[in-house]
Amino acid sequence: MMVTKAIWGAALLAISAMGGSAIAQDAPQTLAGEATEAGLTGAERRAYILERLTVEEKLGQLHQMPGGRSKNLNSRLNDAELDRVRSGLVGSYLHVAGAEPLENLQRVAVEESRTGIPLLFAMDVVHGYKTIFPVPLALASSFDPALVEATARAAGSEASAAGLHWTFAPMVDIARDARWGRIVEGAGEEPYLGAVMAAAQVRGYQGDDLSAGDTILATAKHLGAYGAGQGGRDYDTAEISERALREIYLPPFKAAADAGTATYMVAFNDIAGVPTTANKRLLTGILRDLWGFDGMVVSDWNSVMELMNHGVAGTPADAGALALAAGVDMEMTSGIYVGEMVDRVKSDPELMKALDLSVTRILLTKDRLGLFDDPYAYHDTEREAEVILSEAHRVLAREAARKSMVLLKNDGALPVTEDVKRIAVIGALADDASSPLGSWRAQGQAENVSTILEGLEAALPEGARLDYVAGADTKDMPARSELRRAVNAAKKADLVLLVIGEDYDLSGEARSRSDIGLPAPQAALAEVVLETDTPVAVLLMNGRPLDISMLSEEADAILETWMLGVETGPAVADIVFGKASPGGKLPASFPRRTGQSPYYMGHHPTGRPADPDVTKDTARYMDIDITPLYPFGHGLSYVVFSYGDAAMDRDSMGEGETLTLSVDVTNDGTMAADEVVQLYTRDPLADVARPQAELRGFVRVTLAPGETKSVSFTLTPEQFAYWGPDGEWQVDAGAINYMIGSSSADIRTSGSFMIEEGVSADGPAAAIETKVSVEGASEETLPRSIGRIERFSRRADALIAPNATIERLTPDLFGWSEGPVWMEERREVLFTDVPGNTMYGWSEEGGLRTALEPSGYAGPPTDIFREPGANGLIADGPDAILMGDHGNRAVARLDLNTMEKTFLATEYDGKKFSSPNDLVRASDGALYFTDPPYGLAGIEDSPAKEMPWNGVYRLAPDGSVTLIDDELTKPNGVGLSPDGKTLYVAVSDPDAAKLYAYDVQGDGSATNRRVFHDAMPFIERGEQGLPDGMAIDAVGNVYLAGPGGIHLLSPEGDLLALIRTGTLAANVTLAEGGRTLFITSGAFLARVHLDGKE
Repeated sequence: MMVTKAIWGAALLAISAMGGSAIAQDAPQTLAGEATEAGLTGAERRAYILERLTVEEKLGQLHQMPGGRSKNLNSRLNDAELDRVRSGLVGSYLHVAGAEPLENLQRVAVEESRTGIPLLFAMDVVHGYKTIFPVPLALASSFDPALVEATARAAGSEASAAGLHWTFAPMVDIARDARWGRIVEGAGEEPYLGAVMAAAQVRGYQGDDLSAGDTILATAKHLGAYGAGQGGRDYDTAEISERALREIYLPPFKAAADAGTATYMVAFNDIAGVPTTANKRLLTGILRDLWGFDGMVVSDWNSVMELMNHGVAGTPADAGALALAAGVDMEMTSGIYVGEMVDRVKSDPELMKALDLSVTRILLTKDRLGLFDDPYAYHDTEREAEVILSEAHRVLAREAARKSMVLLKNDGALPVTEDVKRIAVIGALADDASSPLGSWRAQGQAENVSTILEGLEAALPEGARLDYVAGADTKDMPARSELRRAVNAAKKADLVLLVIGEDYDLSGEARSRSDIGLPAPQAALAEVVLETDTPVAVLLMNGRPLDISMLSEEADAILETWMLGVETGPAVADIVFGKASPGGKLPASFPRRTGQSPYYMGHHPTGRPADPDVTKDTARYMDIDITPLYPFGHGLSYVVFSYGDAAMDRDSMGEGETLTLSVDVTNDGTMAADEVVQLYTRDPLADVARPQAELRGFVRVTLAPGETKSVSFTLTPEQFAYWGPDGEWQVDAGAINYMIGSSSADIRTSGSFMIEEGVSADGPAAAIETKVSVEGASEETLPRSIGRIERFSRRADALIAPNATIERLTPDLFGWSEGPVWMEERREVLFTDVPGNTMYGWSEEGGLRTALEPSGYAGPPTDIFREPGANGLIADGPDAILMGDHGNRAVARLDLNTMEKTFLATEYDGKKFSSPNDLVRASDGALYFTDPPYGLAGIEDSPAKEMPWNGVYRLAPDGSVTLIDDELTKPNGVGLSPDGKTLYVAVSDPDAAKLYAYDVQGDGSATNRRVFHDAMPFIERGEQGLPDGMAIDAVGNVYLAGPGGIHLLSPEGDLLALIRTGTLAANVTLAEGGRTLFITSGAFLARVHLDGKE
């Protein structure tokens, strides 16, 4: 926590001393307070305030001040600055943070100014606040919008906990020239991918409710064509056509509007000579009048003042008038509005009208955050301590980093195999903790980063050796002695992991490069290492596509790691050592040479399309190939995927209709892996030249070995609109070609369909998101992956491999599957269908079989039972099992050779058990079991129920039964710690869903009942299921069937992960030495290879 005294001065310390969130009783009445006291809310309250503001106070709302510097937050907030707040001359601060200090500052605005209008606190939270996720270009490589949304949600949660209301993100500028440094901040070259990622980030930051206190305002920036600067130079002119603006650069901004972004930021540069900060046609005509945006527009840093540099304003007041009239509501830092515009506005009715509109939008934005009702909602210091850099966020960061890497080349060097005993890690970037944070790192700190070297060392297989040599950094040419050390290390190794690229300072704002090759020191290091005979796998760290032709020719593998954030090391190790397969794809093409820039997929064919034959006069360079080094969408895997032929549900579509393309994709490898299935289209005949290919859909799918999934893309005619020669959107009747594949250059199936006459459109095609659906394999091709594994702690990765998937082993066949038990010598899992009164067996070789029918009650028909079958099962040697026998109201033993059943216990104290459910054996041979009434018709109200309680019992080896606990409402699953000293009992009561722990005494009794895991929060948020059966591994981790899936709990009770099968989970068993988990999940049986291996 920041020390307020050093920053705020005596006046603010007095405010802080009030404590709490209530407004001080002696605080002066404010305009906002008056409106609230009068019972006004919403638009009426905002109008009340607006009518009573002075011109100076109105302009103050439009003024955003830096409260500090990016590396020295809050440093400018002195007493003089507080007086500006009291005078109503500030509407927002950036470069500030901290729940407590910002509450103190907010109190000055709310309680000591005449207006009482809350301040907005802002920061560039671009890819994380404190938990830094991969840079946006890397996140786009995941082709996983749900993941990107989750990272933005986590970033928004942390930023809001630090007192912030507003982030200047996402940056959604399309960038096709890798020389531009800020390509690192966006989603690359394709408008459709940019639009999907823009919408995902807006949803993540803003959530479902902006007033929730843990969401923040998103900013789609930099509106216009900032990424189209000439020559890849930052801030430079975008000399582009209206068609390019509408079709390429604006779609992500339109998608952000459709997703509900609260704010926009204008670009620094000009479009065809018109600076965006003064572009009324763009900021008002398109953004507000055409798209219907009613939120707030903010300038970029000092960009209003810079209108004078553009040469369109002669004085600061002229610059302010141009920006305000164009639609710039809030001015960042330059202070022209508040300092130069008072007289200008008073003398110009049109400017006064524009001013009132801007104030209205700013008040609306603050109201949407709920600040007029609770200005201190963002200032909870306990939440700040709990949320920021939390374990759950670091787990998400590792997943995001893992999914963002792209395997560019692989001749077998990756993953590292068991025969590699000595690895040389070469390159200073391997041990660089700062560069993985990338640009715009908010409050990320190097001390919280796990480096590539640290990750590799921690994951190094037993018996292997790792040698590290720095070799060279990115700035200084290495000494010959250092190069010799690198070469010697390489020669002694079985494999070199060469970590090279850019450091954090080479990509970002004002970091345009004329040469996008490797920095000279890095190239020198690569050259000498690649001259050795040792296989070399290159791990690239960079923030843009690079010219790496030499690496592509000489290296045995190239893994693009980008800049991956705080969990860089563990994520890279996951991929390098094969715990997970790379699945990312390139969001931007890699040119073969810098001179090929800008290179992008969507070029027009021209009258002389590029031809590989250099002797022909076509649109190409004569000294390099016509293709990129690595094309858009490229990315290899450790497995091979095969595609079927595409199918269409119809061959044409007209106005109001849809057309669906479907394709089957199969994992032909031996490990689970992700494939990004990509849909491209081309309009071959139109009124204007059209791109050779445009991305129109994609989906990332996880496939188990041998698994097939069917991917469907549903299109509408409007997705083929273009900006016509008459300056309007048009959709032509005629053929559309489609291509589906693994990249833009790896097309596996193609065809065409027709657009019918009479289709109209009113917006950019790339802003319309294609509906995508994924269906699992048919019953004939089971197993298939289902659900997902949600991780809350990095400790989960040691128990469940990152590439582990949930496999569905059977169709929906059972009324309520239970058990299960693994019979090691038989290599079979046995489980029961309790209402179906049947026990089944499943094995890899034999599949599903009926093992025993009936499994429980076998007498004449009766209406006593709700569930007549057996329930929980445990092994009793290789040839017998023990069971909780619902139907026979007994604990029983079943001989698996003779199928003869023996009842071990049927009553206690002269009364029949209700329906023994689950059981566990202690080391002394005693059994602990639960006896809820679930097997009886009527359950608690069953006339057959003889016990006055629902008990937990101990069955001693001599056959005597002891009551352990008669106070639990619905005891269900039961388990023992590895040392036998702790008994666990799950209670499946929707009003008291908990897992209890007891201390087991020397006589077998159990005392000191306590809550080990409370599942009620899951129930309260609508998760389906109740605490049920469990399995406990050799070190005491508990796998508990519960609400939402299988709860993985540490021996201390921490929730490490949730295995979500997508339906109710009943019970689990560990198998194959703890490497496999079988799950009885409602109507089917499932399995997880915890080690990620088959």
